[in-house]
Amino acid sequence: MILRDFEGVLETLQEAMTYCTNDQDARIIGEHERILAQTLVARNEPGDLEAAGVHFRRSIEVARFRSLYLYEFEATLGLAELELATGRPIVAGELITQLLDRLEDRDQLPGLARAQDILHHASLAGTREPRDTAGPVG
Repeated sequence: MILRDFEGVLETLQEAMTYCTNDQDARIIGEHERILAQTLVARNEPGDLEAAGVHFRRSIEVARFRSLYLYEFEATLGLAELELATGRPIVAGELITQLLDRLEDRDQLPGLARAQDILHHASLAGTREPRDTAGPVG
């Protein structure tokens, strides 16, 4: 994405998925969905942000189903940042709160400061937001 070759990234991601043969490939499928979402956010053409939300949610669902907390953590951060950037800070805050509630002994995760930052920004903006009906995953 550094070269802004979004079509090339999307083509490569599509080709990578052809190697996934079953649900045992959860790490690849979950990461594929997350990276696809990030690519769509970066490209930001009409409809991309909505589609990115769908892909982030799929990534979260796959990671949660297979108990891959780190993958779920990364995808949830991406979705929360998207929600925050698109004017839904309450949803962003709820996503992060639910994620951190399940943190357990994982207090050294990379990205924890990013999660706290999203919570902070969500709390600052949350009083100005109407409630979104889509809500957080889960």
